[in-house]
This record gives sequence, C-alpha cells and structure tokens, in this order.
Amino acid sequence: MLERLRGRALLRGVRGAPPVDRTALAALISSVSKFAAANASRIASLDLNPVLAGPEAAVAVDWLLVPRPPTDVVKEGAPT
Repeated sequence: MLERLRGRALLRGVRGAPPVDRTALAALISSVSKFAAANASRIASLDLNPVLAGPEAAVAVDWLLVPRPPTDVVKEGAPT
C-alpha cells in the first residue's frame, strides 16, 4: 500500500535523508485502522496530522477524534 503513494520516494529517503522505517509506519496505520474499525459505531471522524516517520519510528504527533453522537439521547423538548 505504501508503494502506491504518490510521495513514495520520500519514504525511500531523498536529498540525503535516511529512508523511513516502513515497518513502523505500516504498524501505525494498521493499529489506527483496527482501532477505527472496532469503534466505527462511536467515531464520526479520526484525523492524524501530522504523522512523522523516520528511520527508527513513526509517530502521530497530533490527532483529533470526533465522537458520533449517541443514538439513545433524548433531545430537549422531544416527547419521551
């Protein structure tokens, strides 16, 4: 999947930069995907930005999770 990215050359290392740890990057993507799939009914959106990948690790520096509103909440003024 990483080889299909338009910016895949950056992962290999350019302009003297070392290549990124693809195993660590793939593990991060896999972990986030599994978390999102397991909690899909409770997550409206999940954004990781930026993700920094280097020769020894891949880290989501910042993230934003927007929860999906509960379906069992009674709206104010609605008949019960």
